[in-house]
Amino acid sequence: MNYAKKFLSINLTALFLTASSSVWAGFFDVSPGKSGAAFMRVALSARKLALGGGGTALTGADFVETNPAALYDAPAALQFSHLMYFDSISLNDAKFTFSVESSDSYGVERINNFLCLGLRSFSSDEDRRDMLTGIKTGSFGVNARSVFLSYAFLSDNYTGGLTVKNISESVDNNLSSAAAFDAGAIKDINENLSLGASVRNIGKKISESPLPFTLSAGLAYRGDDFTINGDIEKSSEENKVFSAGVEYPMVPLVLRGGLIYQDLIRPAAGIGVKHNNFILDYAFSFHKYLGQRHLFTLTAEF
Repeated sequence: MNYAKKFLSINLTALFLTASSSVWAGFFDVSPGKSGAAFMRVALSARKLALGGGGTALTGADFVETNPAALYDAPAALQFSHLMYFDSISLNDAKFTFSVESSDSYGVERINNFLCLGLRSFSSDEDRRDMLTGIKTGSFGVNARSVFLSYAFLSDNYTGGLTVKNISESVDNNLSSAAAFDAGAIKDINENLSLGASVRNIGKKISESPLPFTLSAGLAYRGDDFTINGDIEKSSEENKVFSAGVEYPMVPLVLRGGLIYQDLIRPAAGIGVKHNNFILDYAFSFHKYLGQRHLFTLTAEF
């Protein structure tokens, strides 16, 4: 392993320790609904959502938002996701994953550096109406977006990843922004079992509200013809979330199912189909507050 990767590995470990020590003291001090950029906590991958919304130890571009280490060895691809709650509320996500080859410090070994450039957006528009007549007098809009760059690398005994992002929110034309980052790691225990952990949304306040700081840990077991995952997640303003999922391929289809537990049990399910280099995934689940949701993800590999 070259010196650059050793340096990055050491700093990734320090990042986990620093984040845990500096943020943990106020970790449970955020009241529900008080964090900013809440759209960053919504799962915008149909595969991830169908498996319960976790996936900290799973790999692929679908799980970069949970753990940037998942990006390692992901194929070059373009991915688009669309989630509609109501007519006036929608979330969209676009990712471009690719790899760049470089040499080690001795110029002997060729190294693949895996990167992902992404954009996530949220929009909501409501009418302003006169309280007496009900006549429309204007509109009230909330728009938010996050632009991010993720990088994954292979260390001696684990896969690590980092994400740097810029988050902006516009509420009725009042704009605010903040920088944040994520970090994560995945460790292969054997050829079937993997463990993962991540820390997300480390940064300063946005619109005078703290970002939704989140810790997650999980495991994944890959059998001959199925995959099982289990996760636990804790955000700064919510109770712990436990999730589990199973994925079973039936070429050309992939069937998925999951459970999410946070005060109550909510099911999730989905299906994927691949044709040549195109993959279409669909997921259905129930949100804790907003009810049912339908998520579509289209991926083009090249």
